[in-house]
Amino acid sequence: MRLDAEDGAVYSRWEICERNKPKPKKYDDEGNEIEEEEPEEGEDVVKPLDEMTLVTRVEDTASFVTAELAHYNSNERPAMDDMLVRLFNHQYLKLDAAGLRPDELADAAEWRLRPDETVPLRPVAKKLEAGDFKSLLTEPEPGVEDPPEGVLARTWSLWKQTDPVALYNGTVVPGVPDNAVTYANNVFVFASEPEGESKNM
Repeated sequence: MRLDAEDGAVYSRWEICERNKPKPKKYDDEGNEIEEEEPEEGEDVVKPLDEMTLVTRVEDTASFVTAELAHYNSNERPAMDDMLVRLFNHQYLKLDAAGLRPDELADAAEWRLRPDETVPLRPVAKKLEAGDFKSLLTEPEPGVEDPPEGVLARTWSLWKQTDPVALYNGTVVPGVPDNAVTYANNVFVFASEPEGESKNM
């Protein structure tokens, strides 16, 4: 890491190399080189960095960085690892960043943060219309002809064909296919329709 004394910005070795790369030449349809236009007055121009004018800070020396890494590995990392093992996978994001350029790291993070098509955005169950228990797992949802790629098949919830509400109230009552809903690819069946039933329950 090197500091530019003029603007106070800190640049990594990679950033310095990128800034100092020669601009690619452009050619017209006939193969003639196109001369670069002069920048207009007031336009921001990205200039190459002169390494002779860049300053190495004390905290960027090899000995200082080595000492900081040793402190982190002996004190802070064990506490961080202990905290992470107590979290679920959806509560933190861990990326192997070694060797990745900043743009590649951003792409990897964006890919990991993409929405999961199998998980609903809010806890809303959808009513299923099926004549028997088998079709509850096999028939497509109403209004969905072609499910998105990567969506798992529906499966029974933890309570199988038992009404979970009745179970919560202390009784075992079998559910019926006419009162079935799906949430996060799990199918729940109830013995009776809830009050104020709607398509999205």
